[in-house]
Amino acid sequence: MRRPLVLLGLALGLSGSSCGTVEGPTQVVLVVCDTLRADHLSTYGYGRPTSPVLTELAEGATLYRRFQASAPWTLPSHASMFTGLEPTEHGARTLTAEELAALQAKGWQGQNNAAPLAASHVTLAEHLREKGWATAAIVANTAYLDPRFGVAQGFEHYDRRRGDVTDVTSRALDWVEAHREESFLLVLNFMDTHRPYNTRPRADLPDRSSEGNLLKRLVPVVMDPEREAEPALLEALVDQYDTAIGNLDEGLGVLLDGLRAQLDWDALTLAVTSDHGEFLGEHGLIEHSKDVYQGTLGIPLIVKARGQSQGAVEQAWASHVHLPGILLDAAGIARDTAPPTFVRHWPLGRARSENTDSRLHDLRQPWGSRLRRTRRVLAEGGTKTIVTSDGTSESYDLTADPEELQLLPAAEADPLAAAARRAHDELEPAPPAEPFEPDAAMQGELDALGYGGGSGD
Repeated sequence: MRRPLVLLGLALGLSGSSCGTVEGPTQVVLVVCDTLRADHLSTYGYGRPTSPVLTELAEGATLYRRFQASAPWTLPSHASMFTGLEPTEHGARTLTAEELAALQAKGWQGQNNAAPLAASHVTLAEHLREKGWATAAIVANTAYLDPRFGVAQGFEHYDRRRGDVTDVTSRALDWVEAHREESFLLVLNFMDTHRPYNTRPRADLPDRSSEGNLLKRLVPVVMDPEREAEPALLEALVDQYDTAIGNLDEGLGVLLDGLRAQLDWDALTLAVTSDHGEFLGEHGLIEHSKDVYQGTLGIPLIVKARGQSQGAVEQAWASHVHLPGILLDAAGIARDTAPPTFVRHWPLGRARSENTDSRLHDLRQPWGSRLRRTRRVLAEGGTKTIVTSDGTSESYDLTADPEELQLLPAAEADPLAAAARRAHDELEPAPPAEPFEPDAAMQGELDALGYGGGSGD
């Protein structure tokens, strides 16, 4: 029988406080499950058995109940988890309408309005590589994890190829075997829950649709406020997404078994998270990158610290900007030896997120006018507030209303909106680097993942 999770409001690092007694090299594996929302994991209370492997992992790790994506799409979220900076601060994001217009006034006619992460920013991989660690990333997202977007900084080995969880795991374990005696940082990116979903049939999860084109077919229907998707088709889409989670979770079991066989599990620091979630019809939205409701911001984080064997739950709000500090603490590395940007936004207790307009292929759709705005989020206590560039705001009580269906009354919401604006105004903006124009090969990768036809990233 599995042990119940111990409910502890641990200060970070305490769950791995025995790390000083563990011998051997310091090894950190960060697993990023692309497009994985927390509320569809049985580990987080979902009604279907989608993630038994992650549930078992959490029994000897710290599960973060309130972990948020810094942005609802890949590039800014990865940049935040690698630098500890908010998207406003690192600039790896889509351009605002004003920034885009300024470029176009200079004659720019590009098709990519996503700015890369500037080389001036220090990443966790760069910091650890300077300390003599081996650093590697094995990623299946062949579009927005292209090195030209700046996210490969610091990785001496950067393997970017399409493949399912089985393929990425095989390559990862080969690399681990070759570096098992060294201190290392290994980052993995799995795409099984990203379009096209890994819908290999499973006996333990229902799947009422084998249509491989279902998501693509639903995008223009869901996004058009004048149309309504058939409930049965949305239910079938949920089946496909949950099936993909089940296949990912099963593959993660092979990865974890391999790590246990090749390394000293007690000494290993392991984190499993996501870059963002996925809308499945809520709020008239589908896929991701288009808005900042919890379907795309509420993501998992499970951290097994060096020397940790007891399960715990962290209830404080945290986001991608806290991840470098979380990993340093979990690995037993003093935070004061790292760049201050890694822990600029500590301690835990609130989470900011943002989305700047959207990518050009979204903006050029018939429904693109819905996305021409900047949305910024502050989650703190039991509430979440969204402030928008048009001056409007929305506040929700996530404890009573996790689906964000009921706006808080103005008397409660107005102070929350003012606090959310202050929280973002205090950030020091970094001007985005100029976007580059994708070549034919990269455009092919974008198209293959659904980025060329109005779908999410």
